[in-house]
Formats: sequence, C-alpha cells, structure tokens
Amino acid sequence: MLKLGNGTDRKDSISLKESGCTSIAVTGEVTKDGHTYVGQTWDNLHACLNTMIAHLVIPDSGTPSFFYVGEAGIISRMGMNSAGIGIGVNSLSTNGPVNFEGVPLQFVIRGVMDSANLAQAIESVTRMPNGAVNNIMIAYKDSEAVDVEIDHDNCECLYPVNSIITHKIG
Repeated sequence: MLKLGNGTDRKDSISLKESGCTSIAVTGEVTKDGHTYVGQTWDNLHACLNTMIAHLVIPDSGTPSFFYVGEAGIISRMGMNSAGIGIGVNSLSTNGPVNFEGVPLQFVIRGVMDSANLAQAIESVTRMPNGAVNNIMIAYKDSEAVDVEIDHDNCECLYPVNSIITHKIG
C-alpha cells in the first residue's frame, strides 16, 4: 500500500522488484472503525522515483479539493478528494487497439477527483471513450466501492463481494 503522511520514506512505499500493481477497497461493513478504505501498491519504473510528488489541489470552480501522489507534470494520479472519494489506478497492457481520439487516463482520473459522490465518479469514467486500457478502483466514504475496468470502447463495473474488492496486475 502507498503510505501517506506517516513519515515513511517514499522508496519503502513503492515496490520496484515485482511488476504488477494491486488495488483494494474495503467498505465500512467489515472494517473495525466502520470507515471505507482504498489503497494500492505502485510498481512503477525506477526512473520515476525522482519525479514523485504529493500535490494538493484546491480548485476555484467549486469542485472538491483533492490530494494525489504521482509523477511531476501529471494532472492527477491516485489520491483522494474532500468529498470522500479515493482512487487507486492501474494502467494495463494489451495487444488490443488504442483509441487515439479517446480521453487520456490523467483526464479521466481528474474527472473522478472532481466528483462529489460515487455516481458522479463512475459517470466521469464512462461518459467518454478512453484512450487506453486502465483499471480504476474507486471508493466512497458512504461504504461504497467499485472497480472500473475500461478500454478503448468498453467499460465494466465490478462491485465488492463481502465488502472487499481487489484488482491485481501480473
């Protein structure tokens, strides 16, 4: 899991030896404190370590503020917003087609971060064609979670079984 704000060195929070990110969401029905959680490992390229940032965005537009961790220059990656939305993101490999007219992943993620609830978050992922193949784990403070798998022209939403949902690459 990516550890935020606990003094852990970023090199200890990112696995560089194994490929394949894992995301998990656990809803409040099975957590000790009743809260919903989302998290992920991020098995990124070693070269990306020096580009990692933590960023707080406070929009003027009336959309929720959000915090994310990602590469410098990226408009959004995994994180959480002030409305209670949290996400983990996995980019997937495929031999399938890429939609060069589709929406790039970071803009899809930004749409999720601008959402006030889970329904808006799902709609922000599914309303326009995606540019590539991705998996977005979305959790919401009201004990809701969904795993959205998207490619160039399809979308599938998977929901927790027994209040837990996971996605693993590799």
